[in-house]
Amino acid sequence: MLLAAMLLVPGVGPLPGSVCGPSAAGGAALAHHLAARWCVHPRARALLLVGAGDPVRAGKRAPIEPLAINAIVAGLTLAAGADAAVLVDELVAKRARDPDAALLADEERVLRAWVAGALGRQDTYRAALGELARSEPWLESELGVGADSNPYVMLCRAECMLALFLLRDADADARRTVAFIDADRLEVLSRVAA
Repeated sequence: MLLAAMLLVPGVGPLPGSVCGPSAAGGAALAHHLAARWCVHPRARALLLVGAGDPVRAGKRAPIEPLAINAIVAGLTLAAGADAAVLVDELVAKRARDPDAALLADEERVLRAWVAGALGRQDTYRAALGELARSEPWLESELGVGADSNPYVMLCRAECMLALFLLRDADADARRTVAFIDADRLEVLSRVAA
């Protein structure tokens, strides 16, 4: 079989019927360099490197901020008293299915602290966001002030709640730079955090 191209598909397992081997087998030097295993499907005209991660950002971990924001949105949309630990457990379980995306113990600990911290202070943060929206009406939706039925507003609210938690209330272990929010909102949110 002629291999016309080499495809890199991070996190994708081999198709049924594929022939797989360790990356160093068969002189697959590039496969060894990029991935733990290689697979060839009989009908494919390419080599599939399995479990390679991201070769462009080798050694860098995916940010956990999107996971925290998704968990906060879920917590805001669920009935009052949503358990932050259960929300994070679900996210961690989903990520654990892909060995390249599984969270490290430290990342999981920080994620749990962020979600619990933001959701535990949601009344305080919503009041602060409301005050900011009154002083900066042009940023109302982007601050998460508006109808709970609006997904954009809910997403912005979750982002701002996480940012407020990181700026104001996170302990030294959980504190990170707030790089996931635009400069206008960060400047406004920094007023509350001061």
